[in-house]
Order: sequence, then structure tokens, then C-alpha cells
Amino acid sequence: MEPKELLRIASELASGGSNLRGRPRQADLKTAMNRVYYALFHKLAIMAADAATGKSARSRKAPAWTHTARALDHRTARQECQRIISQALLSTGARQFAQTFVTMQVLRHEADYEDYSRFTRNQVRTWIEEAERAIAMVDSEPQEIQRALATMAMHRRRGN
Repeated sequence: MEPKELLRIASELASGGSNLRGRPRQADLKTAMNRVYYALFHKLAIMAADAATGKSARSRKAPAWTHTARALDHRTARQECQRIISQALLSTGARQFAQTFVTMQVLRHEADYEDYSRFTRNQVRTWIEEAERAIAMVDSEPQEIQRALATMAMHRRRGN
């Protein structure tokens, strides 16, 4: 799933979604928050698969690429992103992506599992813009930083 497509869907939902009157329902706003998180999650999964198998069109069609992308674990990714932030590892852009990822995972859980949570159109639009910025920042990082972020998020660090 392409991150930009997920953000486009989130934006449509925040603009009115399934309500023909143009005012988004809470279900639309909560689904939009879910899509924002998954845009970041899929960006990280794509970076991890690219780091492991390559970015070529041929590599991306290989079973190993798909297997690697599907292996990204939500909890491990969050924990490792928190470690990247707390220990000031990697670059500013990588840490900003990690911070946005962690925040959006919390918000996605709230949207998906807290029956009484509520979001406004402006909140959702703000998070869409934040996710777009985080993706743009990590995209502008050198390949070695992207590989490091993806690899770190993919694997739980053992304590020694």
C-alpha cells in the first residue's frame, strides 16, 4: 500500500467522507486517523524491505521483498522508534519520523479502540500534514539513514 494513497484517502475522509452534506462523521474521522498511521507504518515497511532486498522494480516483485515488508511488527517498531527518540539516535529527520510514528500509533489505538474518543476535522488535517512532513523529511535523508531507521525499527534490540 502506498503511503501517499493512504494519506489521500485520509484527506478525503476528513473533507466529508461518506456524509453527502460534506461534514465528516466521527467514523470517517476515526478511519482517517487509522489511514494516517498506516501511511507511516507502510512507509517504514517499504523502507525496511528496500533496505533488505533492494529498491528496483524486480526486487519489489520478489517474495523476499514482500516477506520483509510484511514482517514489520507494530510493537517492535514503536519501541525502537521510542529508543531512537530517547537516545537521540540518527538524524533530526529520522527522529522526527520516529516521533510522528509513535504519536500516530497512540492516536490510531485511540481512534480504533476507544469508543468515546472524538476527533475534529482540523485535528485530522493537522495529523495528515504532520505525516506528510515526516515522510518528506525521511525521504530527504541519505539512504544510509533511511536504511538505519528501517532496520532499527524492524528488529528488537537485545540488551547486553
